[in-house]
Amino acid sequence: MANTLHTLTEEIGQVLAVLNNVVQLTSGSKAFINALGWELPPGVNDIGLSALDFTDFLEKLRVVIESSESEFEDEFVMAPRVAELGLAAGAMANRISDLAETLPVVLGGFGDYVDRTNIHKELPRRMFDFLLINQLSDRSPLTMAILNFLNIIEFNYFPADPENFQVEHLRGIIHYSHLKTFLTDPAEHMATAYAWGTPQFSDSLLISRTSQVLRSLGLPLQLKMMDLRAEAAILGQPQFDPGTVPVLQMIVTLFEKLGEIAGLKLGISMFGVRPTSDGGSDGGLGFLPVIRGQAQGSIPFRAFDDGFFDLSAEGNVLRRLALIVRPDKPLEVRHARDLSDAITGRFAIGLRRGGPQSELRTLLSFPGGVGLQTQQIYLLGGVEKFSGISSESFMELGLLGSRLNFSLDDADSFLKEGISQDKIEAPFDFCLGWTSQQGIYFHGSSGLAVTIPVHSRLGPFTLSSLTLGLNPADEGLALETSVSGNLSLGPLLVTIQRIGLQVDVVLGEGNLGLFGLSPKFKTPTALGLSIDGGGFKGGGFLEFEPRKRVTPGCWNWSFRISSR
Repeated sequence: MANTLHTLTEEIGQVLAVLNNVVQLTSGSKAFINALGWELPPGVNDIGLSALDFTDFLEKLRVVIESSESEFEDEFVMAPRVAELGLAAGAMANRISDLAETLPVVLGGFGDYVDRTNIHKELPRRMFDFLLINQLSDRSPLTMAILNFLNIIEFNYFPADPENFQVEHLRGIIHYSHLKTFLTDPAEHMATAYAWGTPQFSDSLLISRTSQVLRSLGLPLQLKMMDLRAEAAILGQPQFDPGTVPVLQMIVTLFEKLGEIAGLKLGISMFGVRPTSDGGSDGGLGFLPVIRGQAQGSIPFRAFDDGFFDLSAEGNVLRRLALIVRPDKPLEVRHARDLSDAITGRFAIGLRRGGPQSELRTLLSFPGGVGLQTQQIYLLGGVEKFSGISSESFMELGLLGSRLNFSLDDADSFLKEGISQDKIEAPFDFCLGWTSQQGIYFHGSSGLAVTIPVHSRLGPFTLSSLTLGLNPADEGLALETSVSGNLSLGPLLVTIQRIGLQVDVVLGEGNLGLFGLSPKFKTPTALGLSIDGGGFKGGGFLEFEPRKRVTPGCWNWSFRISSR
């Protein structure tokens, strides 16, 4: 089975192969430039794209794609092939960048065309964004919809501007930096993406993008303008003027089963909530549960194998209920007649794939037998409301029964002697949650690190553990491989924690074209020193925080000397 790196490299190869097919014809080059938003100068049909040489790259791609199933299973065969394809893709990306740098000369005879269009600076970025988005839309519409919802991929409309050689177009833009902000502070990222808490809050955009995700999951839904009379009744306001523009409403049917009398129907309505005053910054969202019949237990979700809706409804929270979410305000629980503190109970709905007895599913796999598997993935949200206590909304995303696998079949003799197992398994559960009262919380951490006990000696150095980690970095992800141990030099003992190699993965244009890999030395997280000899005995410990500015006064260390 092809691992994640093999698949990723092959997909990047397919992206550039599409470019080759487009630019083989001069007319194709011109149409491609138009799709990126530019109009070429009069009489110009190609800026040099059709002259790009894809021969070596396409040959490397052919070797990977046409590999047999047995070859895909053999890491020693596939690793060099995938590496060569990655290098060829990087070289191809560099040739495109070099082409862009020649455009001021190539187009120098057309006045200030280059300055007006900025084509020499924006061509590589627009080109790679266009190709990646089209490949993603074709191969994984759900992933495309989720990235658009998270505002990592955005579509902006640009009108025609003949003076600056711009054609009317819809441009897809990949915000690579948004991935880090989402991983480090998801609530703030989403608030910024949709201007939450400002007069510019875009409820229509948020609802529209949400509908695309749900449609990709196969859920039937309807987008319509909300009836002004219903909106006024839900919000407890006087009737709106007839000329008032209605808010957008999305009605989703999650599950429906016809019975002898009424059957069971489960759905939800999501709609925009106006600010309490003109130009106010407290515009928000409203939710109306749509439930007919009993809602308790798990309902099969046909979009995925082993998928379920988990439902829990207690008390009378669903009877003519509306949930109103506004920035910096507690969740409002509104009755159809008025806001009632007498409404009590709990409502929760979740989407889950897998169960406690399910087979492990592989989420990621890498060369050398490293992989991430899980039994259950779930997304859960709802509200609790009890008498005398403020209502609280909650949401949680988690992995249950997960496991990191490390195979030592291909390890060198040093590791095999130090670690007795042929395969190391690191089980873990992880969840990321949010409540309206507590904010964001983790069970685990935003990064992932596994420390493996190792007992091996190499000269004066004794290896005690091996750490593998994955953490968000400034422009992508940081992969850590480090060791801890002791160094004995006569009466001197030096303890070192987590020293080794860190590989920064840049998500965006980098040294391999569409992404970048930057290996570098990883400084230790701590150093210890002790001495016992010659009548002296003492020690100290020093901790490092490389991501923070640490002054000597903040260091945590002690030193003691005593005579025997």
